[in-house]
Amino acid sequence: MKKLLLFNLLLVIVTANISIGYSKVKLPRLVGDGMVLQRNVKIPIWGWADSLEIVEVSFKGKKYKTQADQSKRWSIQLESAEAGGPYQMTVKGIDSEYTISDIYIGDVWLCSGQSNMNWRMKQIEPAYSLQPEDNFTAIRHIEVGRKGTNTPEDDILSIGWRKATPEQLPAYSAVAYFFAKELHQKLNVPIGLISASWGGATAESWASQEALTEFPHYLARFDSIQDPEKVKVLTAKKELQVHHEPIMLYNGMIAPVVNYGMKGVIWYQGESNVSKAEEYKHLMPALVENWRKKIGQGNIPFLFVQLANYKAYNPKMVKSEWAELRDAQLNNWKTIPNSGMAVAIDVGEAKDIHPKNKWTVGQRLALSAQYIAYGNKQVVYSGPIYKELKIVGNKARLSFDHLGSGLSTRNNEALSGFYIAGADGNFVPATAVIVKDKVEVSSTEVSSPVSVRYAWQDNPETSNLINKEGLPASPFKTDR
Repeated sequence: MKKLLLFNLLLVIVTANISIGYSKVKLPRLVGDGMVLQRNVKIPIWGWADSLEIVEVSFKGKKYKTQADQSKRWSIQLESAEAGGPYQMTVKGIDSEYTISDIYIGDVWLCSGQSNMNWRMKQIEPAYSLQPEDNFTAIRHIEVGRKGTNTPEDDILSIGWRKATPEQLPAYSAVAYFFAKELHQKLNVPIGLISASWGGATAESWASQEALTEFPHYLARFDSIQDPEKVKVLTAKKELQVHHEPIMLYNGMIAPVVNYGMKGVIWYQGESNVSKAEEYKHLMPALVENWRKKIGQGNIPFLFVQLANYKAYNPKMVKSEWAELRDAQLNNWKTIPNSGMAVAIDVGEAKDIHPKNKWTVGQRLALSAQYIAYGNKQVVYSGPIYKELKIVGNKARLSFDHLGSGLSTRNNEALSGFYIAGADGNFVPATAVIVKDKVEVSSTEVSSPVSVRYAWQDNPETSNLINKEGLPASPFKTDR
């Protein structure tokens, strides 16, 4: 009986301390041991405290003070700093103090999308096994826990920052890790990765309410699930999955991180939107523009992956939603300022929507980052991109941007993957040859060509146009 009374007394004391703790200075889960802060920009640090409480932050020999507002929120901007570390930071309130250790200053990248961004290092084995070199204490990764909500959250679900060591790497996003590894080795600066992804998530689930102003059907759907009773019914019928619903993942997983200083965004998404390619041409730019506005650092680089080849190979030219979505992504790259696209048409798997080859994808994203985010104009970061069609007799002559050192083919094979059509729009397999920096396409079945398509299938596995740097050409069509 005495033990029970003692237990109950301890429970009361603990509960009392917890309730008091909420009135003390509190930090978001992003701000903690092992974090990477963005270099060369004002560094935002924020949290919560009692209304009007004075909060002091000490970092790199300087002290900064601010006061919590009436909503109990406080924020401070620390002076910008060059890459370096490790450092310590202290955060003090009236009756609370935190020491944050092992802090690095470098470049922070937000990594988002669906399952191919979420796919972990342990899930690509045995295609890739950790090597002795895969041990980088200056690469850090924090995973945002999966959460969809009706209103924007203040904080994330997370267990904190993890170093890229053999013990922690198996839980890393594979694409994000290979991206960070490449950048860290090239730049010799710490890299922080904020991983916010969810398998099967639609693009509209990652968009904020403001981003969907021009998409009234999504706003109507979002409004329809605000009623708790309706949600109960839909959930009971298994018709409500937050990662398929507009706005929900933005609120739960992106809204809490946009205040954190960052270098840019990498994005691998689109599989769940393949049936809506035309809409994707407008939806993704709206999302990017709004994320940039929320992050508040101008047109930060937004680098994304074009969908990989997938499903069985079909040599015939048939309707392909995957080809249409890739074309929408190509269009978005051309229209979204300060963006980059990593072509992945040669790394997919016919029977697996989650190809194991994440290292090539990460490396190609890093090439885009070197050129776009870091200004290294010597880097060839893209394969050939269709530019112009000219009809010369019975041939279609194609010119390209992003030639690199010149056009070539994978393994020096004969050029393949091209289809040609006349005015009837009937596409047939074509003969294609490289003539200097152009490709000439023809067929004995088409005497007066009008249009050409390349790699225009779900899985165009025979398509092999590359530049001499080994980067594949994006699928394209000349007809619109």
